[in-house]
Amino acid sequence: MLKKLGIVFCVLILPVHAFALTWGTPSDLSVDEACEPALAMNDFDNAIVVWTAYDGSNNVTQASVYLSAMWGAPDTLSAAGNSAFQPQVAMNDGDDAIAVWYRYNGSHYIVQAAVYSSSWGAANNLSTAGQHALEPQIAMNSSGDGMGVWKRFDGSNYIIQASLYSSGMWNSPVNLSSAGQDAMNPSVAMDSLGNALAIWVQYNGTKWIVLSSYFSSGMWAAPVTLASTEVNYNIPHIVMNDSGDGRAVWFGFDGSTNIVETASFSSGSWTAAEKISGGGQDALLPHVGLSDSDKAVVVWLKLIIPNWTIEAATFNGTIWSATETISDNPLGFRDRMSQISMNNSDNAVAVWTGKPTDYLTKSATYSAGIWGAEESLSASGQNTFSPQVVLGDSGEALVVWERNLVIQACRGT
Repeated sequence: MLKKLGIVFCVLILPVHAFALTWGTPSDLSVDEACEPALAMNDFDNAIVVWTAYDGSNNVTQASVYLSAMWGAPDTLSAAGNSAFQPQVAMNDGDDAIAVWYRYNGSHYIVQAAVYSSSWGAANNLSTAGQHALEPQIAMNSSGDGMGVWKRFDGSNYIIQASLYSSGMWNSPVNLSSAGQDAMNPSVAMDSLGNALAIWVQYNGTKWIVLSSYFSSGMWAAPVTLASTEVNYNIPHIVMNDSGDGRAVWFGFDGSTNIVETASFSSGSWTAAEKISGGGQDALLPHVGLSDSDKAVVVWLKLIIPNWTIEAATFNGTIWSATETISDNPLGFRDRMSQISMNNSDNAVAVWTGKPTDYLTKSATYSAGIWGAEESLSASGQNTFSPQVVLGDSGEALVVWERNLVIQACRGT
């Protein structure tokens, strides 16, 4: 007699990568030879990209505005006659924006800015003349206020300075770092209420350490030390969300390898720094994204001999994940220049350049704890440099890069 077999089926439910993008064909934005793109987007998927272009005699700062899914013709922001470099840009939900750069004035480099409100205004000097000022950075809030930071030589050392833009005017610069010690690599972020955080590295006579200052109620607080235990630190990056919380990352040499560390800011104080990169090999140049729910994603360049790859770690509001390699890693690949953008749905997009032949712009999306597969955005045949990414709350993304001295843009939906 036949007997029925009792078969129990076990269904394994795997996490679903719920967020993905379909990338369009890259378009050329610049007309003249161009490099150094920087990109900002607001919550309504409008954006502005700035870059350095050669006008036939000098380098100038140019910009293109992205409104209603259309890129505008380039505008030149800096004056002709002397060269300008390293533009940065911030944008708010009112489609206002501020761009900053540094420009040679005939004797020194000075930091300048231009404000966008339907059209670009004239350039303004932010740093005081008479000494070099470099490495400008800019942040902006929903009311149209902005905060610029840079480093300026005071005759003996480079110090970090800041200037507030409010009610249509730039305030006089204030010193953030201590006199008598060199400081560099400033980064700045701003929340919706106009509070700001600045971060930089400073030489204390023995090594480079990480410091930060908080701006609230019209005043900068005294700097606090975020990291000083390792041998040296470099190139911090800071972000804030609309709740006023912040997240900073940097890398430092621990005596044998470079490591990535992070700290978070909430209610006026910083947490202790913690290492998030894996051990064994160098980890460099971290970049962080933060959502309003305090979720975070960090990407960095990681040496896995003989390759350079892109690694990531994610913060779920409580703990950090294990590190994960998000770029393909066949023998001979050399990845570099990673950037990340995170929206308030806790999704993220990372971009970088990678090769074995040409340095192509690559991307990967992150959602619900899972990274998607690597995708190539730029065409083969030429190297690309300096990829930048922004991800809006609607899920639309923009990526820009430089390819063969042309600024290109790609839209993901």
